[in-house]
Amino acid sequence: MKRTTNMVYSLVEAVSKCGFDDPVTAKFLTRRYRNVSRELAYPETPDPSVWKTWRKQLRSNLRKYLCLDDWGIPPNPTIRVLEEINRDGYIRRKIAYESVPDNWVVAYLLVPERVEGLVPPLSVLMVMSRVVS
Repeated sequence: MKRTTNMVYSLVEAVSKCGFDDPVTAKFLTRRYRNVSRELAYPETPDPSVWKTWRKQLRSNLRKYLCLDDWGIPPNPTIRVLEEINRDGYIRRKIAYESVPDNWVVAYLLVPERVEGLVPPLSVLMVMSRVVS
């Protein structure tokens, strides 16, 4: 499998042997991954028109396989502020919003107190876990 990227390192580790003396599951899975044919594999060309066609096919297939059209139109979320705490240089808001009908997501929104000049783009950290005691 060949990938065309602008990176200087491979997106997938090189294949290496594993056995009873070196039982590394990651090596086994990498070997299996390399030998699987992919219906929507990355194009092996830097040609922008080929990539544009590939992206269109990928999006179409993802919509189909993930049944996204069955979910309906995503709502325009109404945000509810559950908590607001002033921190050093920013405000932390605990918010809730409806991602799809009847599914509420709770998240933290960090808002800087003052911004001057150019600022880096927003970053999103998604941690999806639940602790059960």
